[in-house]
Amino acid sequence: MSLSTLILSATRRVHRIGVKLHCQALGNRVRAANRAADRATDQHRAAMAITNAARVAEQEAKGKAHKASTLAHYAAQAAQAEAQQIGGAL
Repeated sequence: MSLSTLILSATRRVHRIGVKLHCQALGNRVRAANRAADRATDQHRAAMAITNAARVAEQEAKGKAHKASTLAHYAAQAAQAEAQQIGGAL
């Protein structure tokens, strides 16, 4: 084999090894990016669950506040009617 053939063969092998290592590095970066995306997705889902729970609690609180307001209104009407009856009886 001539020297140029040996150099060409060695260059091809080195290039092949370099390409293989580069592909492995790219694969590692892709896997790392996928793991980071999965973590971000999990965090987003957790945040959405908390947000949804807060919305449900808010709606329940609004319902209870409305009920309390309605009961207070009825109690005020009853007290006013009773006061009128007492005033009329005197």
